[in-house]
This record gives sequence, C-alpha cells and structure tokens, in this order.
Amino acid sequence: DIDMQIVRHGKFKSAVEPLIQKEMSPENREQYDAFINAIWGTMLDDIAASRGLDKANLNDIADGLLAYDAEKAVDAKLIDGALHRDEYRHVVARHLGLEDPSDINVVSLSQYDRVFKSLNLIDERIAVIYATGQIGKGTGANDEVGADKFAETISKVRTDDDVKAVVLRVNSPGGDALASDIIWRELDMCQAAKPVIVSMGDVAASGGYWISSASERIVANPTTLTGSIGVFGVVPNFGDFMENKLGITYDNVSTNQNAGFPSLMRPLSEYEREVLQRKVENVYDLFLLRVSENRDMSMENVDRIGEGRVWSGVDAQRLGLVDDLGGLHDAIGLAAEIAGLEKYRVLELPVLKDPVEQMLEDLSANASSNIMKNRLGPFYDEYMQLLSVMKWEGVQAILPCQVTIE
Repeated sequence: DIDMQIVRHGKFKSAVEPLIQKEMSPENREQYDAFINAIWGTMLDDIAASRGLDKANLNDIADGLLAYDAEKAVDAKLIDGALHRDEYRHVVARHLGLEDPSDINVVSLSQYDRVFKSLNLIDERIAVIYATGQIGKGTGANDEVGADKFAETISKVRTDDDVKAVVLRVNSPGGDALASDIIWRELDMCQAAKPVIVSMGDVAASGGYWISSASERIVANPTTLTGSIGVFGVVPNFGDFMENKLGITYDNVSTNQNAGFPSLMRPLSEYEREVLQRKVENVYDLFLLRVSENRDMSMENVDRIGEGRVWSGVDAQRLGLVDDLGGLHDAIGLAAEIAGLEKYRVLELPVLKDPVEQMLEDLSANASSNIMKNRLGPFYDEYMQLLSVMKWEGVQAILPCQVTIE
C-alpha cells in the first residue's frame, strides 16, 4: 500500500525500478548486458594472458562449471595446485631459500606502509583524497562522502603550497545531487590552482562521475562502472499504508494552495508532479553542463551517452568520459608528470581518526554488522540497500545497481 511516486530524467536511470516494478525495463536490461559483457571480456583477456589459456576454452570452463572445486580448477589450469595451509608455507619457504617455514619473516601491510611513509621526508607532496561511499550532505560517516567535510579538505589542499598536485580516488555510486555539486565546485577551483587527476576504483558513477568531471585527466580501471549521467527524485505516499494497516488518517488546513508540498501522506497533485519534474530536468541540465565544460564535449553529445546509462571503463574511454586506463599508482604517476615532480611524497586524506578510537568504532560496527548478517543471512545485502534508499532526500544522482563479481 506504499506508492512510490517517481520523477526522473534518463530512460536508463533505473535505480528506482525495484520500487515500482518486478523486472528490468528493456533499457535497463540493455545496459546491464553491455557493461557485464564488457567486464567479462576484460576478465577473459587478463586470465587468458596470465594463464596461457584460450578464451574459448575459458568460456567452456565457465559454462560447464568446470572449475567448481579446487581439483577441477587444477585440471582446468586455472590454478597450479591444491594445498593445505602447512604445505603452502613449505612452498613459500622453498622459494625464499629457507628450510624451516617458521623462519619466514612476515610483515603486515600496515607495518610496511608506515615504514615507507617514515622514510619519505620530501616537502613536495601529491595529495590523494579518497572519496569512498555514497555522497551526501554534512560531514558524513566513515563510509560516506560528506559534502561539507570533503569541500573543507579540498579547500585546504588548494591553499597548501607544499601540495603540487591532487589525485581524487573515487569509489562512489553517487548520491545527493546538491552535495555532488558542492564537491564539484571545490574541485573545480582546485583544478584552477594545481593539477587534479581522478583515479576511479570499482565504481565512479552518477554523482561519483559528477565530481570526477572536475579534473584534468580521468584514469579508470577497465572494469570500472561509471557514467550513469542522470537524476531522479522519489516521494513516497504512505497514506494508504497508514490507513489500511494502522487505521491512521490525516487531514490538514493550510494558508496557501501548495503549503503542504511535498506530503508523504497523499498522492502528488498534477501541478506538484510538474514542479518536481522541472526540478529534476534543471538538475539534469546542470549535470550535462558540468560534464560538457570539463570534458570538452557538447551538451548534446553528453546527453546522447547520458540518460542514466552505466558504462564500463573500457567503453567510457571510447566515449570520451575517461582518458586513460589504469590504477591509482598510474594516476599518481600522471599527476607527478603533469606537475613536473621527480621526487615527492604522498599525503593521504581525509586524515584518519585516532587508531584506538577507530579500532573501537570498527569493533562495535563489526559486531553489529555480524549480528545482522547472522540474522538476515542471504537477505543482508537487500537490507543494507533498503537502508541506503531510506537516506534519499531531494534529487539524487546515484548508480542504479549493485554489482557483485562471482
């Protein structure tokens, strides 16, 4: 009995489809088919090259589940052996020229990272700013990109003379459109002062692409999900639910005709829906403008590859949404090259919390998360997606899907 009232621009902007229908739209199925096959093609190329296998053979293995267990994976030449943990340690020891596996000197990644940083005392820096999680207003949580917090971080980097270039590492499906534009504005001003290079992780789509466009170069992985240039708004109507399930009804008095807009307890009027649609169209036009100006493309061309459609990194490069294919280190190297730096050190931002405080928070969060996972089982991911939807406020620019590579 809850009616999800949708206004959107972009026939591929399908984040709202699970709220209003039971199967994919033809447009959504088309874009899924395109980017999933692009990702699979990249995987096939990499596995075939590294394992010396034929791609047709790899497809046969995948189709027939011929690597379903370790022994079959050995037979298929996808792995070299199936060993117990103690046997594996002997293999490592042998490669290190050691007789006893207990003599292996293990250093954790965090220890290695600290040693590397302590040895690098050069003043000139490249700031690496991590934009990880959904984009929203305010300061945001640890797993979110809070517009106010990020705008402040970028502003400080822009005015720091020791920072010669900025790398923005984006791993975000997007989120609030206004918050995305706040971050874009700070990055645009920063770009006028020093080189800004974007490194895309698994996903940099919708609002994640919005902020990425304010850069000199964009580097993505071949399998990055990006694009999704489109926006939408959702106004749920709980009126029937409250009346039919709980027996609660609502009435009101107002001073003006649209004083109660928007109401969550009644359907939108035709005029209210028109107002929301105009708002969505204006935000979409602003999105097109941001990309057009920063990518040196006409708004018509951006719109042609926009409409909310998701692209793989490979296709995004072909379409001009991405400049280069590579990882974070490639982006840092490119930033150093453009800034004319031979020696530099990396400054990672935002600054993390005190380690003890962060550890206690993580322990608490992990305990809560584990309880929910145990209770919800295979429905945990859907529960977390529902929590994400409940945070939607205003016009959204967010990726229409969650993709798991198995």
